[in-house]
Amino acid sequence: MTFKNGLYSINGQGPHFPREIFIYYNHVLYSFSNSDSDKVLEEFIKSFGILGLNEKDKIEYLSAICTFLREELEETYGAEIK
Repeated sequence: MTFKNGLYSINGQGPHFPREIFIYYNHVLYSFSNSDSDKVLEEFIKSFGILGLNEKDKIEYLSAICTFLREELEETYGAEIK
């Protein structure tokens, strides 16, 4: 499988396999250690140095993550972003 820059999610089969979220960006793979939605945004901010995201991509990925979380859990996370 060849990855393109983007946000990916894998959900294992069965209740004991939590969702995994990861970002592939310029040949760097960053896997989120948290599957709890309230920690994903916090961890994303901490990943900036590892991924080397530019400002435009930070905004695009943040938007994609928020959309993913909102659609998955039917909640809005924008209020948590200060």
